[in-house]
Amino acid sequence: MNTKLTISNISKIYPGCIANDNVSLEFGSGKIYALLGENGAGKSTLVRILSGVVKPDEGKVFLNNENIKLNSPLDAKKNNIGMVFQHFNLFETLSVFENLSIDSNEKNEELRFLVNEILKKYNFKIDLDIPVLNLSAGQKQKVEIIRCLIRNPKVLIMDEPTSVLTEQETEDLFISLKKFSEEGILIIYITHKLKEVLSLCDEVAVMRKGKVVSVSSTKEEKIESLANKM
Repeated sequence: MNTKLTISNISKIYPGCIANDNVSLEFGSGKIYALLGENGAGKSTLVRILSGVVKPDEGKVFLNNENIKLNSPLDAKKNNIGMVFQHFNLFETLSVFENLSIDSNEKNEELRFLVNEILKKYNFKIDLDIPVLNLSAGQKQKVEIIRCLIRNPKVLIMDEPTSVLTEQETEDLFISLKKFSEEGILIIYITHKLKEVLSLCDEVAVMRKGKVVSVSSTKEEKIESLANKM
């Protein structure tokens, strides 16, 4: 099924700062969308609203034309919106599998089967029974992605995902994201790295000072043109 996510007139004001200023955007599955901007442009506030962490002061979010309420991260999960934050939300001393089972409703045997299927399908090489603290940054990120995939997300949001990755881990991530997109998951990719936008994404929305200043196909853009818009 095709997924459509619409952000309509979203505003969020903090004391002395308009984080989001009447932002409207539309996303559809089958594409990878970049949300591009310098630090403080309003990208992270917007995706925190989409993931239920922050409540907007004004505006609405529609999923497949239905107005959805995102008052908590649980609401986002119920609406099949998955988010992988820049800073991982994992318990370092627990095993990978224990981390995955914490907020899962599946029985352990069923969950382990499901996770092993995901590992095989996407060629993720992770030992489920070792402590998270023994994993590389790229592997920790994969654990966060698996946690989202268990729920069959319609939307997957990646917040500055390559900030802690090696070059090889970044390449691996891009391969995975392209595969997810081909399978119909709508992907929103938050970054300030221009090269990544051009090599990975189909469309790019540029934010500056809380506003969306441009939406375009990445085929029409170069590093210089995007840099000017930022």
